[in-house]
Amino acid sequence: MAANPLPATRTLDDMRGTASGLAAGIAASWAMDRFQNAVIPLFQPSGPQHGDRTPAPEKAANAVARLVSGRDVGKDDRPAAGSAVHYLVGGLTGAAYGLVAERYGPATKGRGVLFGLASATLIDQLAVPLTGLARPPWQYTLRTHVYAYVSHMVFGLATEAVRRSLRGKADRRDYTPLPLEEAALPFALGMANGQRTMTPPAITSLAAATGALKLDGSRLAFMGHPVTAALFVAGAAAEYYVDVQPATPDRTDPVALGGRMAGAALSAAAIARPEKRQQAALIGAAGAVAGAFIGYRVRAFASRALGRDLPVGVAEDVLCLAGTVAITGFVAIKRRREARQRRLEAARAARLTSSARLQAQRTDRLRPAH
Repeated sequence: MAANPLPATRTLDDMRGTASGLAAGIAASWAMDRFQNAVIPLFQPSGPQHGDRTPAPEKAANAVARLVSGRDVGKDDRPAAGSAVHYLVGGLTGAAYGLVAERYGPATKGRGVLFGLASATLIDQLAVPLTGLARPPWQYTLRTHVYAYVSHMVFGLATEAVRRSLRGKADRRDYTPLPLEEAALPFALGMANGQRTMTPPAITSLAAATGALKLDGSRLAFMGHPVTAALFVAGAAAEYYVDVQPATPDRTDPVALGGRMAGAALSAAAIARPEKRQQAALIGAAGAVAGAFIGYRVRAFASRALGRDLPVGVAEDVLCLAGTVAITGFVAIKRRREARQRRLEAARAARLTSSARLQAQRTDRLRPAH
């Protein structure tokens, strides 16, 4: 197996892969546009991009304009703004794919088809409805879903074709991907942070303060200070009360969402191995975004079904707390077992060294003099 490149070389390769993916995603967005214009009469879709009075990209552009300037996009400018969002999302999606392909060659299998199917699922079927830019997936026809998936297959094929022309085969570089567990746990903790801003930081800080998580000597050492743990616990307790108040802002509000992302990044980094903390922080922040939007939709639906919000909020508190304790406890137990195993291996190695030294001394004594 080839050796991994030096860190500087790897970073340069990552940058090149991301840049090639960005260019490929923009080019593939244009190809998907041309394909959709050609097949609309065949599929007659009524999905997030067609059939609704305002297409999802235009809604997104309008929401950004309202957030930044407090005004809606002009009617004549909406198609151009929506197109800009379409190409921006395509470019960013391609950039993420380019980075993953740079790190993990098998991601390119199927020449981009798998990437296209994943994009359709994560963006069209999940992200767009969760952000309120389209109706839930079950409110659209099967023909519409087929149209979305076929369009994204074209997007994936085009992205991989352009990316490969710029970077070549991704599997020529032997990089070790982030193990599934080390990606899933930070993401799950981030999902919990999407429900409550302070609970995961409070639990991980308590674990560090009691010695269950070892953060000494790192930039996160402050998490293990008793004062930090006490402040986080007080914040979590206050949040449980504030959450059920009518005037509490939505968790998807930019400020609230930013706080959840920051808390998730901090908590995810705390449970990660030292060399994986930056990656874990990014994964945790992404999990917080997903958790915030999913939790918002689920809570709104459950509250309407029950006719009351308080029981749903309390259930959410319990799930967030239990999930965070389970994840943190699992990591703490695993780290303790690994430390014990390292101590046993070190003691075994020391015994073997001592035995070899004694054997060498015995041999020297028995060796005849000349």
